[in-house]
Amino acid sequence: MDFALGLSSISAATSAAKELLKLQEIINSAEAKLKIAEIQLSLADSKTALSSANEKILELETKIKELKTQSQIIDRLERKGELFFDPQENLHKCPNCIEAVMIAMTLHVNPENKSEIVCKKCNSNYVNPNYDPNKNRIARGHRSAMEI
Repeated sequence: MDFALGLSSISAATSAAKELLKLQEIINSAEAKLKIAEIQLSLADSKTALSSANEKILELETKIKELKTQSQIIDRLERKGELFFDPQENLHKCPNCIEAVMIAMTLHVNPENKSEIVCKKCNSNYVNPNYDPNKNRIARGHRSAMEI
């Protein structure tokens, strides 16, 4: 009987060992799943960061294009008194915007006072060099932004 009891104990121990191995596999599987989930989360964070970086790159490329265009316009301007004049467009540009933010903003005739030209961006006012007080109108040969 001791022999049967020994076999029974060995059989029970073997079953317990098998169950422990199964539990170990389950635990290892759960740990692996947790690691995979952590890696997937990290990958998602990396994709989000990459997307944000790509958006910033596009914004900067657009800004570079705008600055190059403004630079080309500013390079062709001629200083006429306090104003800048664009001979290609035959229009005056705002010196305040050019000097402060490097943007060549077209000056527009003030509809309430034709002897003034104004910048719609910075609201600076200047004497309209094309205004002829004797004729009370814009001198011939010059276009105002309002006429375009």
